[in-house]
Amino acid sequence: MKTTHNNTYPLTMLSDGQRGIVVAVHGGIGFKGRMSALGFTPGARVRIVRNPSRGPLIVSVLDTQIALGRGQAAKVYVRIASPRRGSRRGGA
Repeated sequence: MKTTHNNTYPLTMLSDGQRGIVVAVHGGIGFKGRMSALGFTPGARVRIVRNPSRGPLIVSVLDTQIALGRGQAAKVYVRIASPRRGSRRGGA
């Protein structure tokens, strides 16, 4: 995986099952507001449910699975989260 500045990555670079913590959302005020309403706020924990090579990503945030287009997902930057202790692989 190619690193970006400050060890943050766009959601599009994470693989299935990887977890991250939202660091920043880039875009206009409308986009940021919409993403915030969905739960993509700084500090939010996310998990990639499905990231195919094409098409939308399925992301778990706040116990909800959300489909994001690749363009939208590319504007959400996360820091890779270390695995939670005692977590099960299938958990959110």
